[in-house]
Amino acid sequence: MVPVDRSGDSARLAEGHRVVTGRAARGVTLELDADAVAAGSSIGGRVSGRDGPATIALLRIEESPAGVFAFNVGSCGIDVRDGASRFELDVPAALPPQATGRRCTLHYAVRAAWRLSRWSRRQTVAAIAVRPGERAVHESGGRLDRIIPSQPGRNFHLELVDALLEGGGQLAGRVHRDPGCEERAFLVTAVCEEVWCTNFRFRTRRSPLLWEVQQLWSTSLTVPLTAGDNWGGFRFDIPGELPQATEGRVIAWRYSVEARPAARRPFPDRAVLTPLRFEV
Repeated sequence: MVPVDRSGDSARLAEGHRVVTGRAARGVTLELDADAVAAGSSIGGRVSGRDGPATIALLRIEESPAGVFAFNVGSCGIDVRDGASRFELDVPAALPPQATGRRCTLHYAVRAAWRLSRWSRRQTVAAIAVRPGERAVHESGGRLDRIIPSQPGRNFHLELVDALLEGGGQLAGRVHRDPGCEERAFLVTAVCEEVWCTNFRFRTRRSPLLWEVQQLWSTSLTVPLTAGDNWGGFRFDIPGELPQATEGRVIAWRYSVEARPAARRPFPDRAVLTPLRFEV
């Protein structure tokens, strides 16, 4: 199911909710001007070997144990004549970075496709690397089909101060006591999770999306507070092998911080903060 160019084979991938099968075009070459481009720039290249109207598309490919899904993030039409034509395709500025986790991968490819009929088409695919632009860390309510926890506690809350959400980065902030809170210490935990949708392709319109979560990293520390303190600071260094914080369509690498009273309680309250960086 991986979209590769093998002469005579079928290239099969799930595009959105549809499974798209296109036979590899024999004798067709797709040549890119560069192996890597920056987000917000353009991709130049040349298609040769087959005449006729063709569609050039930039695909964001998200792989997980549930399958391989390709999402069209930009396309243009060309008319190949005399055996060869050049193309120029704009690259959106807000693309997330390509990344590899424990079981999920996000990468990009350029596809040239010719539609022969309603049910048949020929295509060729070439891999390309996309260098993303910098995106500021922010908070968001997320889409309706994503569960992104972010909530204050009953009498305390979290505040983000500084974050570089990638391997070798850091996550720093403060836990604040609100009026009426008498807790003397909080246990603060930072987590990186790999998340993927398990039923994106096979579900009805009313069926909710189901997500699988695997923890990649977790660490904790205790933040003590004296009687006169209203807040206490925390900082976590992120291990170098972790991917950048990315919210794809069917996969995600998500960082979050949780604070709860350090004293044991039958039903402990908690505050959660999930800062976002790259998202689609």
